[in-house]
Amino acid sequence: MKKTNLILIVLGVVLIGGGLLGIIYSQLNQRDVQKTTSFNNIRGFMGVNTQYRNISDSEEEVYSIEELKKEVESYIENYKTPLEISDIFVFSDSEYYFSIIEEETQRGAMELLVNPYTKEIYPEYGPNMMWNLKYGMHGGIGRRGMMGRGYYDNDLAIDNDNISIDNDLTYEQAMNEANDYLIKTGEALEVGEEYHEFYGYYTFHVVKDDNPYGMLSVNGYTGEVWYHNWHGELIEIIEMH
Repeated sequence: MKKTNLILIVLGVVLIGGGLLGIIYSQLNQRDVQKTTSFNNIRGFMGVNTQYRNISDSEEEVYSIEELKKEVESYIENYKTPLEISDIFVFSDSEYYFSIIEEETQRGAMELLVNPYTKEIYPEYGPNMMWNLKYGMHGGIGRRGMMGRGYYDNDLAIDNDNISIDNDLTYEQAMNEANDYLIKTGEALEVGEEYHEFYGYYTFHVVKDDNPYGMLSVNGYTGEVWYHNWHGELIEIIEMH
């Protein structure tokens, strides 16, 4: 009788342990799934369009660069601070990237993504939203947008002219942080000569085998590096300045 009870106890412990292991495995697996899908979900989470279609798989024509430029110029005209396009990154399988600077200071203002099928324009996620102290979520423009309509609209006319924020890190320090990060990737990537200093961070061009490859940003206060891994294959960079 005692032996039977002991066997039953052991079986119960095994079953309970197995159940707990199953739950733990399920939770870990779910975390792995969340990690691999977090990039795909970021657009929906930030409230931007998730219906972008792969250019390489689509039979539809994309809008020309000139047409997209006109849309972006119309978009940035609604800001009180005069802005202009600095450069354009054309990708084969993701939204085009437009770097926007202030006309008077020539300092980086914001980074925009443009859907070449629909002409839809919205702020780039990542550093542009989280680190941009003047035009991002934590700046004057961002706060108004997050409280209601406006952050993803192009009818903003908010006066941020009095904002003058200098990054703690110099260009050289930020570049060193970027190079240290790229060395650790082991992918023969390095920081290019082109960069923009924004309010709160820097964005550098990344090259591979002496060819433009992508971009990354460095926080102007902490030195944290954020690689722009949401872009597709880079086709062309169009320098406006």
